[in-house]
This record gives sequence, structure tokens and C-alpha cells, in this order.
Amino acid sequence: SDTPANLRAAFVDCAAPLQSMIRKIDEPLLWGLFRHPVAENWFSGSKVILGDAAHPTLPFLAQGANLAFEDAWALATSCNNNKDIGDALKAFQGSRQVRVSKAIDAANRNAVNFHLKGAQRWVSHRALALIGATVPHAFLNRLNWLYDYDVTQTSTDGPHAR
Repeated sequence: SDTPANLRAAFVDCAAPLQSMIRKIDEPLLWGLFRHPVAENWFSGSKVILGDAAHPTLPFLAQGANLAFEDAWALATSCNNNKDIGDALKAFQGSRQVRVSKAIDAANRNAVNFHLKGAQRWVSHRALALIGATVPHAFLNRLNWLYDYDVTQTSTDGPHAR
């Protein structure tokens, strides 16, 4: 656990309603963030896992829930497109594994940026501000593969689908 004073200090610049809620906390608890590999098998028989159960991710791209929603769409599409449940589940996993692995790798790399301190943090923030002012879309554009992806336009007909 941590102290209420540390929690309040961390959110001192936040909106008044949030600060009011935080003042009511007597014992803030801390939790760990852990890296886990993408599961090798997402299904067994007719049972399937998706989202964080299949590919847990750190929160540093805020994509955990999104990847789970994409999985749900891809699973439904795959089951609709394949008469055999085994083929459907194999196609589902095959259609998702590359994308979720890439997103998880990107979140892992981005974790460093959320934990900079001191001079390193100051320099990083100044550089980001300068880049943002001169090339406004540079950082978002580097993630077009993530944010422009439309699972509803992706095939899940077979194990090697995109």
C-alpha cells in the first residue's frame, strides 16, 4: 500500500471532483504491471480465450480493451465464415496473432516513456513539444498501423488471414 498524502500529491493538478474522491481514500493500494507472452494456444476443442486472457498487454498504448473488442469481432466473423469450429478457432487465432503481438511490443517499448525522471524527463518533454509544434502529426502517424486498423474489414477465412 501507499499513503493518502502520496496519492493526493500525484493528482494535485487534476479536476476538483477527482480530488474530492481521492480525499476519501484511507489506504491506497499499489499493484504491479507484468509482462506476459502472447499465449501459444488460444483455443482447445470448442473453448476459446480472447483479450487479456490470450494476450495481456501493459497499459502504455491504452489498447487492452480495444484488442479484446477486435478479438470478439474477429472470432464472430471467423465462426460465421467457417463451418467447422476447429477451423474457425484456428483462423481466428491466425488472423489476430501478428497484430496483437505488434501492439503488445509497442506498449512494452512505450513503457519507458511513462517512467522518465529528472533531466531525462525534462529533455524528453521539451523534445516532444518541439516535434509537436513543427510536425504536429508525427507521433500519431507512426501509429497509423494501430489506429487506422478496421477489424470489420479484415478477413478471417483461414489461419493465414491478415
